[in-house]
Amino acid sequence: MTGSARAPLVSVLMPVRDALPYLDQALASLLGQTFRDFELLLYDDGSRDGSRARLEACAARDPRVRLVCGEPRGLSPWLRRGVREARGDFVARMDADDVAHPERLERQLAFLEAHPGCVALGSEVLLVDPQGRPIRRGGVPLVHAEIESALLRGRGEALPHPTAVFRRDALRRAGSYRADCATAQDLDLYLRLAEVGRLANLPDVLLEWRQHLGKTSARRSGEQRRSAQAILREAWRRRGLAPREEELPPALPDAVAPRDHFRQWAEWAIGGRELATARVHARAVLRAEPLAWRSWQLYLRALAGLPAEPLRRARRALKGLREAA
Repeated sequence: MTGSARAPLVSVLMPVRDALPYLDQALASLLGQTFRDFELLLYDDGSRDGSRARLEACAARDPRVRLVCGEPRGLSPWLRRGVREARGDFVARMDADDVAHPERLERQLAFLEAHPGCVALGSEVLLVDPQGRPIRRGGVPLVHAEIESALLRGRGEALPHPTAVFRRDALRRAGSYRADCATAQDLDLYLRLAEVGRLANLPDVLLEWRQHLGKTSARRSGEQRRSAQAILREAWRRRGLAPREEELPPALPDAVAPRDHFRQWAEWAIGGRELATARVHARAVLRAEPLAWRSWQLYLRALAGLPAEPLRRARRALKGLREAA
């Protein structure tokens, strides 16, 4: 329990599973917030890498922290429990591998108090690689119509989950997290929340969103995409829209090779003009596929800072000129 009987304004939910390399930085970024009237609910999901000891030390140091340890259950059951146990009027999310900017909660609470119709608020993010090198901004939509449109195309990242702050009563009205939703639980929740209120994002970067090979989107990409497809069919039906299979996001393989993640990070970093980061990951791709022309092409583009799209447009224009001739 916290040291005070008075309920805090915000409850922050952070399930943790084997996050030791990033955990200290994530916890410090939360406990150092300029807004301090919050409780931090930590749920250890059967960690085996020493994370539990760090969480216990954190709970012993700060009376705002409550820790529950259990056997591995997955993210959704812990989040559902967190919503039940939250004492704050607002419920915030945070992942154990990300870094919140100091003013994150203060900025988000000010917006929510000024906009009572908003039931879920995220923010712009800076994507970073496993070592914290910048990749690019997320480019999130800002207003409800744009966010919901992106969600209905399967883009759960349209409101980055680790930046989300919800009104607790709206979460409960929408049915909270579904315990049986093992992946894409943010997409499912947002589409239901959009039916009870407005969604929004702040335009400023308030969180560093870490990309690494241990993320669910990296380890269980195929399962996550299949879950998203089922969630979209349900959401379309609830809205009276005829499901159109051709508009579903395409299937993904169950396992994506590390080099493909490195390639994606390099492409994103080139587009974001973070060329030092792009070169790191382009070199990793080159080491994995040294005989592939596309590996050398990516590396040369990282050196020169050339995004792929202008090159594609130039090739299409050249092809059009050849066909016209």
